[in-house]
Amino acid sequence: MENTLRRHRLSGGALVISNLFPLVGVLVLGWDAGALIFLYWAENLVIGFYNYCKMLAARGKPASRVSRWFLPHFFLLHYGIFTAVHGVFVLTLFGRPLDNLEWVGLSALFLFLSHGVSFWTHFLRGGERQRLNAEDLFIQPYPRVVVMHITILAGGFLAMTLDSPPVALAVLVALKIIIDMLLHLREHKKLHKKRQI
Repeated sequence: MENTLRRHRLSGGALVISNLFPLVGVLVLGWDAGALIFLYWAENLVIGFYNYCKMLAARGKPASRVSRWFLPHFFLLHYGIFTAVHGVFVLTLFGRPLDNLEWVGLSALFLFLSHGVSFWTHFLRGGERQRLNAEDLFIQPYPRVVVMHITILAGGFLAMTLDSPPVALAVLVALKIIIDMLLHLREHKKLHKKRQI
């Protein structure tokens, strides 16, 4: 139990810290809604990358050798199309962030590291690797991504309607942090219960 709490603190802390960089972007660097939404779309790529790594590394039963090889690669295709369509939608509606692109990239790097901390603490060290298989992991990122981005897109539209004031975008960042944390805790709590059964 103590190890579980420690893992949650570590991965949750990394999640919050990485999500504070967009807040700096909004309040200090003058990001508009387009830059923020583009960053959160880029996080889809990070989530897909780590889920692909999980599928390759998963050792749970009853995945066959064929599904251990086929499903991760089919996931890349399936998730890649989903993310590409979403990206076209985001770029069409919000435009490409031309200003502060290096800061958007730096923020994306911190999101990548945050998801890496979660991958290490929960999946590799926390035992999820031994309990999950490729079938379990195939759809795992979709509910979180869909819920997150419906919220973000709705908030982005509202911010654009208000001409992207920093306060509205800061509220959107705060809302994203809260929802991200709740979904993160729910996902790993569910897997922890599965371990106990």
